[in-house]
Amino acid sequence: MSGAPAPQLADLAGTHGEIRGRLYDWLEAVAAGDARGARRGFEAFDGLLRAHAAMEEEHLLPLFAARGLESPGCTADILRGEHDKIRRLLERARAQLPPPAEPIAPRLRVDLIFESRNLREVLEHHDQRERAGFFPALDAALGAEERAALYAICERSQSSAAEREPRPPSSCSS
Repeated sequence: MSGAPAPQLADLAGTHGEIRGRLYDWLEAVAAGDARGARRGFEAFDGLLRAHAAMEEEHLLPLFAARGLESPGCTADILRGEHDKIRRLLERARAQLPPPAEPIAPRLRVDLIFESRNLREVLEHHDQRERAGFFPALDAALGAEERAALYAICERSQSSAAEREPRPPSSCSS
C-alpha cells in the first residue's frame, strides 16, 4: 500500500470545475459566432454534466438518504430537483442552438449568452449546496475503505456514462 490517504468523495466536486470550463468553452464559441464550435462545446458540456448528475443519482444520493445524512437545506429530493432543473435548462439551451453550417447571428449570440445565465446560477448554487452539505456528510459517515471503494465506483460510472451519453438526433446535416 502506498500510504496515500483515501480519496474523499468531496474530490468528486472537482468535476464541477471541469463542467464550468466546458460551459465557458461553449459560450466563448457562441460569442465568437462559431455555430459548429458552439454545438461541439455544448455537447461536451452537456455530456459531462449529465454523466456527473447520473453518477450522483445512482451511487451517492441513495446512500446519502439511507444513512440519514440529509439536513433541512440538503436532502436527496432537493438535489434531485436541482438535477431535474439543470436537465430542463440544458434542453432549452439545446433547442436554441443554431445550425452548425452558419455563423451565429449577433442577436442570437446575445440571447444564448443571456439564457445561459439561469443555467450558470443553478450550477453555482448546486455546487455550493453539495460542497457544504452533501459531500462532507458522506465523507464523514464512511470509513476510508468504503469511501475509497465508492469513489472508484463513482469515477468509473461517470466515465462510462459520459461515453454512452446519447446524442439527440440532429435536424440538420453537418
